[in-house]
Amino acid sequence: MKFLFRLQKLSMATGVILTLTGTPAAQAIVLDFEGIDNLNNYGGLTWKGFVAIDQDDPGFPSSNKFFEQSGFNNGIVGEGAAVRPSLTPGAAIEIASPEAFTLNRAHFTAAWREGLTILIEGLFEGERVYEIQFLASTTTAKLLQFQNAPVDQLKFFSFGGIDIDPKRQGFNRVQFLIDDFTLNESPNEPVPEPLTILGSFLALGLGVLMKRQDSHDSENRQD
Repeated sequence: MKFLFRLQKLSMATGVILTLTGTPAAQAIVLDFEGIDNLNNYGGLTWKGFVAIDQDDPGFPSSNKFFEQSGFNNGIVGEGAAVRPSLTPGAAIEIASPEAFTLNRAHFTAAWREGLTILIEGLFEGERVYEIQFLASTTTAKLLQFQNAPVDQLKFFSFGGIDIDPKRQGFNRVQFLIDDFTLNESPNEPVPEPLTILGSFLALGLGVLMKRQDSHDSENRQD
């Protein structure tokens, strides 16, 4: 009876170990925007002021010589998909989530202006967590590493730079592209923990318990 009681206590302890070792860990997600027509809830995020584009789309205007020189042609990483802000006057450009997430890295390319300044603010519950400002090129995608800090909102601003086509001016010339958006959402997507750790604890606990039971039985026989 005592043995069963000890085994029960061991199983309870094992449950504690399982709880500790099975603590949810965020799973990395790479958003490549490939084959995406609607960004609604893509990656569990709200994309405000963004649209998806794809080089494989028949309507992709790659025949324009200025377009060929632009970031729309040079800023797509991988198999030909990206995302860009559809800028309108006074529009808020942002990405948000009801749950905190950690943005690790992403590729950025200026659409029309070389040396475009992009400013990104990371916020959590309305408070600014970090601010990143950098220059983007129209010729190649820039891989930007972010601070590993949880946020629930990202705000984007873009300004400055020299237009690759001086004859074309306008507010929408400060467009930029984002691709391979890598993030760790937390805590909603746990990574299953290996069972080897739990198995080791369980085997060790059972071994100690059996040894104690054998010792106890030997003492009883001697008595």
